[in-house]
Amino acid sequence: MYEYVYICASYVNTREGTVLVLTAKEAFSDNIFESVFSSDKDISLEMINKLMKNILQGHRPPFHPKSIIFVTNIPEEYHEMMKLSKISEHRFVFDRNDTIAALKDFFEYSNIVHEPI
Repeated sequence: MYEYVYICASYVNTREGTVLVLTAKEAFSDNIFESVFSSDKDISLEMINKLMKNILQGHRPPFHPKSIIFVTNIPEEYHEMMKLSKISEHRFVFDRNDTIAALKDFFEYSNIVHEPI
């Protein structure tokens, strides 16, 4: 049995300028995990590991999956870095359209204007 978690990388405009935001959502429960923000334009291993820590701390599935499948829109240039993250034993699937669709309601409800990477 697998659990799906969507990870969306987006740029969000704020009063202080544009920030990079990593947002994650559990597919089964629609739980949104604590996002990670950076004023840098590039995703770092530190950002990915911080998000993974937030996911693992907040992950309370109703069943115990043997693996988590992370579906993300993070560009191909970062794929190797993601495989080096804290939870590299889980699977990563890179699907921009599914990721954006999965988090669409969250961004609309939160009234966050974002530009997915």
